[in-house]
Amino acid sequence: MTILLDQDDTLADTGRYFERVWRERFPERLQIPREQWHTHAFSKVFPLELQEKVKDLLKTPGFFRGLPPIDGVRTAVRWMLDRGHEVWVCTAQMDGHPLSLMEKRQWLEEHIPELATHLVIADDKTLVRGDILVDDKPEIKGVMTPVWRHVLFDAPYNRRIVDRPRILSWEGEAWRTALGIE
Repeated sequence: MTILLDQDDTLADTGRYFERVWRERFPERLQIPREQWHTHAFSKVFPLELQEKVKDLLKTPGFFRGLPPIDGVRTAVRWMLDRGHEVWVCTAQMDGHPLSLMEKRQWLEEHIPELATHLVIADDKTLVRGDILVDDKPEIKGVMTPVWRHVLFDAPYNRRIVDRPRILSWEGEAWRTALGIE
């Protein structure tokens, strides 16, 4: 089975890291707890007058490389690989951030090195072949009808979607049921 894993907020804890860095850098600015986010697009969570600050923070050199891995993800990936599954990271470049791809690769080399050479960069994930795509983004749109089954990685902004399997955490074994790979 070929399993495609989104990187941001599926492997790397991008949202919580952003929330922490935002609070540290701009303590006087509006704070919106991640549990209240209504979209995966960070800048659109905030009012229009703060959206450029959000984009600038995401473009800070080292931002993507500094992300912590989501708890349990290394063990889960190792389990998939040990059972012979093809596991690929399927991620997109951050708009207007030329360093994001390099930093995402460096992040993989540091945190999940066995996937550093299994990296697909795709702005349109419907063009990528696989059996399963695990992604926090509620709707994956593109030019093709996907051949993969979309499994949601839980996030506040995707909880309204109830017609798909969902991974709440990489810890424990429940994620295997969502993927159908007991």
